[in-house]
Amino acid sequence: MKVYPSFLKAGNSNRNGSHKLITYPRTDCRYLAAAQHPEAPTVMQALSQNGFAKWVSSANTQLKSRAFNDKKITAHTAIIPTANSAGRLNRDEAALYAMIVHTYLAQFYPDHHYQMTRIETVCQSELFISNGKQVQQIGWKALFPAPVKEAKADNHSDEPPLPALKKGDVICIDAKTEAKQTRPPPPYTEGSLIKAMANVARFVDDEKLRKVLREHQGIGTEATRAGIIETLKKRHFLTTSGKSLISTPLGQQLIAQIPEQLGNPAITAWWEQQLTEVEQGRVEPEAFEARAVNWLNRLLVAVDAVQMTQPMQSDKAANGQYRKRGKKGGHRGGNPPTAKMIAFAEKLANEKGLSLPKKYNHDFAVCKRFLDQYVKQ
Repeated sequence: MKVYPSFLKAGNSNRNGSHKLITYPRTDCRYLAAAQHPEAPTVMQALSQNGFAKWVSSANTQLKSRAFNDKKITAHTAIIPTANSAGRLNRDEAALYAMIVHTYLAQFYPDHHYQMTRIETVCQSELFISNGKQVQQIGWKALFPAPVKEAKADNHSDEPPLPALKKGDVICIDAKTEAKQTRPPPPYTEGSLIKAMANVARFVDDEKLRKVLREHQGIGTEATRAGIIETLKKRHFLTTSGKSLISTPLGQQLIAQIPEQLGNPAITAWWEQQLTEVEQGRVEPEAFEARAVNWLNRLLVAVDAVQMTQPMQSDKAANGQYRKRGKKGGHRGGNPPTAKMIAFAEKLANEKGLSLPKKYNHDFAVCKRFLDQYVKQ
């Protein structure tokens, strides 16, 4: 995102100011309006002048991919190059611009065709599967040559064609076993976590909800996902170890205390589905509101009240590194109550003529117990 401000203004200047090389960047929409398809020849001409003539020559503007779909448009369309001329771009700007250009050009390239061969072999009552892949037409994949590391990780890349066989052929000559151990998945980095947030649908089992999440781009948007991670770090729910993101004891306590539904990405899909029905007029806003209130009430009933009253401590608090407000040598302990809790406790004590407990404004648990005891009386 740091590249965008200068990137939007990059290009040759004229009396009207600087040209913009890409459309509005802060969008998570991956579709284009049908009206943008006739503009392709003009954009292609500009891209040829901007150093992409080799790739433009293989594009066919008569093709119309599924990306051109008015029904999928949100507040903004997908990010694509404009018909403006590019000036000097630094390394990061050039790399980002090329990525956007190639993705746009892919909409006008033919399909990628390949033939998969699968052989199932039974040996010692065990089933073994062999796959072979032969590319018949490179198509749009010509625009995205895989890096060496990714190519090696691809189970089907550079696989030799399998021999011609017929059912019943004996091909298992020898077999042996090797003792190995599985490895846990590596910790998330900020980059891989952002990808997981965008593709959170793969963590959902329900096919219908998975489809909704794919349509709504998962958790957060392109403009907010990095900010969400930063907020979790600032609140000490996450920390870093090298490039890896690690959950802190405080973050683990939070997940252990909140209702399970709140940590389930399927809930995001469910709410998106409800909002879509309201938007399309299939559900009245009042009905949606009633449904939301009912869900929230049921959720609150399911909350373990005892568990939620336990104060959560960050690593520093647990080690006595956080000093609570007050004089030197004052109270050390759990997290302090929120300002609203303190204000409500004081108001309640004043209205009912109650004495506030000691440390009510320093200790979350003390303040919470006071509120739980008198708020319903």
